[in-house]
Amino acid sequence: MWQKLPYPIISNLKMNNDNSGILDIYLYETNDKCIGTIALNSSNNGNWSISCPDNKNRIGVFKNKLGASGTIEVKENILIGKGFDSYRNKVEFIVDLN
Repeated sequence: MWQKLPYPIISNLKMNNDNSGILDIYLYETNDKCIGTIALNSSNNGNWSISCPDNKNRIGVFKNKLGASGTIEVKENILIGKGFDSYRNKVEFIVDLN
């Protein structure tokens, strides 16, 4: 869920190891490929961040400097991410690690 972003989001998380991974997001309508990272500590808590290239075809403030970051935690093999984008819109996601 990306507050105020009107496009469906297709995402993929590839874990490099138990503590880090690559987060890819694709916005079909504007053909944007965004990339990010996650990092977990030994307590299954950590941070994530993602950045998208500027695109004049996106609407409103989302044309430039589209990025987001926040915190993550893992509970019962479910990764939960919460944070905000550059414009203070809420961003949340979950990933089943099974």
